[in-house]
Amino acid sequence: MSKVFTGIEVIRRENVKKLMSDSGIKRQELSDGAGINYALLGHYIGKNPTKAIGDEIAEKIERYFDKPPNWLDHEHDTPEGIANDIRQNNAVKVASNPKGLLEIPIYSVYFCCGNGNGECEFEEIKGTRSFHPSFFTEKKIDPNEFKLVCAANGSMSPYINDGDEVALI
Repeated sequence: MSKVFTGIEVIRRENVKKLMSDSGIKRQELSDGAGINYALLGHYIGKNPTKAIGDEIAEKIERYFDKPPNWLDHEHDTPEGIANDIRQNNAVKVASNPKGLLEIPIYSVYFCCGNGNGECEFEEIKGTRSFHPSFFTEKKIDPNEFKLVCAANGSMSPYINDGDEVALI
């Protein structure tokens, strides 16, 4: 009987397969470059996987593909993944007078990421982040529907930390 994978197990495996496909990397190259036994790698990402990718293997793969910690843990082609990509994307720029960039306001709305009181504190705009218009085009996002807010507390760490700017779409 084969193992049924769910949640992060599936996300990690699919992200590894997509990274390999996008970069043209074969399993042997990943095995050699990341220092993961070739046969064991087959158990993680082969046709009929029998093992879930654990934290140690995920870290090796992320280092090999030059991705930040916990990158494999998130979907990247979904609205949920877009918020994470924004935090890690070099297209995000802070500029006082950008040319050709779209300024996105950062609202002073702090929200609890855990089991907080369920209320948001709304305040004025505290600043802006500038994005190249291609960022929105590539992600198929209407910039008028894109908002940035700040997280309060670290209950979602390491994914969302206290003070992180989070995109709402």
